Amino acid sequence: MKQFTVTERNDNEGETWGYILYLDSDKEAIIKDRFDKKIESDIEFCESQWSLEETNYTPEQVELINKHCDNSYLPRLGYYLLSSKVTNLMLNPDEVENLSFEDIFYKARFLEKYKNE
Repeated sequence: MKQFTVTERNDNEGETWGYILYLDSDKEAIIKDRFDKKIESDIEFCESQWSLEETNYTPEQVELINKHCDNSYLPRLGYYLLSSKVTNLMLNPDEVENLSFEDIFYKARFLEKYKNE
């Protein structure tokens, strides 16, 4: 599995959040597809608000970044798991097309905080 970070920049709240995920190749393909579709539909919004990249953060780096960040809503970086709802949708080919990027990542609403950081 590879580590990916989805970054959400929220200008209204003046904060930036990073959702660190470990994805197998199947989930990686679905997430990248959702990201590409979002960019195609709203390139200006996506380029300024969202990014998706393969990363290699260590727990020490995450702790240091969060220590020096003044976010109040969510930590600057955090380890997350895809919720069971998202995972179940990903397993159902008929539902995958209905799964949008924002459905998964907006303010981490369908992510679950990874407990063993």
